[in-house]
Amino acid sequence: MLKRHLPIYGLVAVLTLSAAAGRSNWTIDPKKTRISFAVDATGWPKTVGVFHDFDGNISVDFEKPKQSRVTFKVRTGSVDVGSDMLASLIKGSAFFNTDKHPEATFVSTGIEKTSAKTVRVTGNMTLLGVTHSESFDVLVETGLADKGRLGYKATGAFDRSKYGMTTGIPVIADVVALEITTEQYEQKN
Repeated sequence: MLKRHLPIYGLVAVLTLSAAAGRSNWTIDPKKTRISFAVDATGWPKTVGVFHDFDGNISVDFEKPKQSRVTFKVRTGSVDVGSDMLASLIKGSAFFNTDKHPEATFVSTGIEKTSAKTVRVTGNMTLLGVTHSESFDVLVETGLADKGRLGYKATGAFDRSKYGMTTGIPVIADVVALEITTEQYEQKN
C-alpha cells in the first residue's frame, strides 16, 4: 500500500527553488518523516497505519529538473496500525507477505510542475514483486531552504488489487490513500 511513498519529496524542490546550481543530494530526515496510509472497510472503522523503517536517496538538479532522481524503500514489516494482532494479519500472506516481500520501493521516472509550490511526481512503485507506474501530488515548503532543509507533503492513492493484494475486496476497499510528510537536509561534500 505504501510503496510509492517517499521519493516524491525531493523532486518538488527541483521545480520550486532556483537558488542552487547543479546537482545536489538530499537526505531524508527519519525523525521528521511520517509515511501513513488509510483504507476504508464496510462496517468497520477506517484502518490507518504508518511505516517506521524506510530510507531513500534524492538527487536534485535545479538547472535541469528532469535529471533529478528519487529512490525510496519501505520495510513493510515495520507497519504499525495500533494493534499487534491486526499488524500481524497485515504482515501476513493475505496482505504484505513480508516474509517473501520485505520491501516496497519507488523509483521516480518524471516530474511535472503543477503550480508555484506543487509538482506531480511519477515513478515505478513495486509492491509484492509487482511494479506499476504511480503518481503523487507534492506540496513543497521552501521556507527552510536557507537553513539547508526542504519540507514536503506528498499525497496520492493507488489500487492495491493491481499488486495482487485482493484479500477482502469489496468489503475492504481497493483504494489505499497515502500521505508522506518529511523534511530533508542537503548533503555537504
